[in-house]
Amino acid sequence: MDDALNRERLATTLGRGVASGLAGTVVMTGFQRYVEMPLTKRKESYAPADMVQRLLPIRLRFLALRALRHRQREAIRALALAKPASAIPLVGRLSTRQT
Repeated sequence: MDDALNRERLATTLGRGVASGLAGTVVMTGFQRYVEMPLTKRKESYAPADMVQRLLPIRLRFLALRALRHRQREAIRALALAKPASAIPLVGRLSTRQT
């Protein structure tokens, strides 16, 4: 009976820890996105998603695709600011899918 009670306490403690971690992540992400980034004019960073993909045997497709599109938009903007006429042909190349 004591063993069953310990398992129940362990499960409860682990559940609380997971819930606390998720709540903290939501609060910190919200603060970062809606307060810190607008104040500092900092752009989104995909470094955490890139690191997860390198360390774990998973592929975060939606994050990878979102990061790729973001980088493409940034490259197009940089080219358009540097030489507007030369950026036009590259827009089609950057936005088409490589096969």
